Amino acid sequence: MRVLAIAMLCHAANAAYCASIGDNSQVPWDQAPEWQKDSAVKGVEFCLANPDAPASANHESWMKEKVDAGWVYGETKDPDAKPPTHPCIVPFDELPAEQQFKDVLFKTIVAGCVEANAEMTALTELLDASEEDGASTDDQIRVLTEERDAAIARAEKAEGGEKRAKASLTKATTPAKPRKIGALGEDKALAGDDLRKAIDDADEVQIAFSDGTREVHGIAPINVAGDAWGDHQFGLVLKEDATIEGPREGSSVTIDGYALILDGKHVAYARRSTPLQVAPGQRVSLKDDIIF
Repeated sequence: MRVLAIAMLCHAANAAYCASIGDNSQVPWDQAPEWQKDSAVKGVEFCLANPDAPASANHESWMKEKVDAGWVYGETKDPDAKPPTHPCIVPFDELPAEQQFKDVLFKTIVAGCVEANAEMTALTELLDASEEDGASTDDQIRVLTEERDAAIARAEKAEGGEKRAKASLTKATTPAKPRKIGALGEDKALAGDDLRKAIDDADEVQIAFSDGTREVHGIAPINVAGDAWGDHQFGLVLKEDATIEGPREGSSVTIDGYALILDGKHVAYARRSTPLQVAPGQRVSLKDDIIF
């Protein structure tokens, strides 16, 4: 995968993460200033040249590039100041946790792209060798071809990650009978990269609301589509505002947590730190509250 393509993907992921923590200043790649694009490209080149370096080394490389270009520390980022200022021109261990995570995220994306590209190349070489020496059966060649094509698809998906569909949330049809949903055992729950991949591969992504053991009666599940998820220090966060409404009649209900259901299968559960009471007809915003 080209350095520029990886830099574009890192830029898009950083913008999404910034938005998830309330920073909406990041613009799409095609609107970004040249100094910002150059910084992303240099960051990718550093990661490729130093794959075993810690995230702090990424920050030190970025800070050196900024200082060499004339930037100085300032409480706010201002590229138009004389000289330009940036609040992250400090040692890595003095950065807030959410800023340190940006370096971790950047390094992880570059490593993932390298791995996908290497997998695709290896499968292609293996397939070519099998076809040349005739040692493999047609079934073996077919399997290798399928694996190679799947690797190519994953690499292309990573390269085009910045162009994901716009996020959307819609109210789902309430099941006739509340489903049994609650906390999952570690052997059943998905998390991290496995959860992200499962969400990306699913045809239907749904969030349901649980009282701890069953779906809360009277509160409809939510269908989630597009680029609705962001990285958070505790997992994947739903970036969009999932506003719910209490039951139309009856008494208040209690929400213990949120269940993530992919193609009809319950794969993750996020328990709230404190149960949420929702009165009949009450509207509640859950922005930045649903984290798996």
